[in-house]
Amino acid sequence: MRSGQVLDGIAVEGPVDADASRFGRIVVAVDRSDPDMSAVRFAASLCTGSDTAVLVVHVREQELYSRPFVLETDGEAWTLVAAGVERLHRRGIPARGVVTLAWVGAVSQAIVGAATAFGAEAIVIGSAGPRRLFGRRTRERLLRASPVPVLVPPGYLACHATRAQRGPHPSGR
Repeated sequence: MRSGQVLDGIAVEGPVDADASRFGRIVVAVDRSDPDMSAVRFAASLCTGSDTAVLVVHVREQELYSRPFVLETDGEAWTLVAAGVERLHRRGIPARGVVTLAWVGAVSQAIVGAATAFGAEAIVIGSAGPRRLFGRRTRERLLRASPVPVLVPPGYLACHATRAQRGPHPSGR
């Protein structure tokens, strides 16, 4: 990967370490707060040209009420995971997906559990997050609980991805 190259809508700027092979297995956690799948795109840019295997994970949150309430259907969760896996397959990256269920507040532990079971050497999560899943608390818990590096694409990637798809700003910025 070179500086100035556009990969799957992500503009790569500055010095780039091309040795992505340091990660043999990566877990990419996805949720509905990241509709453009920046975590999947970021992981794909890390894995392109290497033998890295990817596990796309989605955690369905279950509310703690007298009767447990799941915030989304199983079908919605699998649709999200399938979209991530398909995007990785189109780039020639071996990937599979899993959907798991966890209580609200235990999402980070579920992601770490999936990463441990997969033998992951890194976890990638999205940087967008109006929803609870990748909100600040989940990211902080995941950072504390994870035995492997947690990678979060910089927030500016969404801006660069949009600009790369549209072309340069009319003002030249």
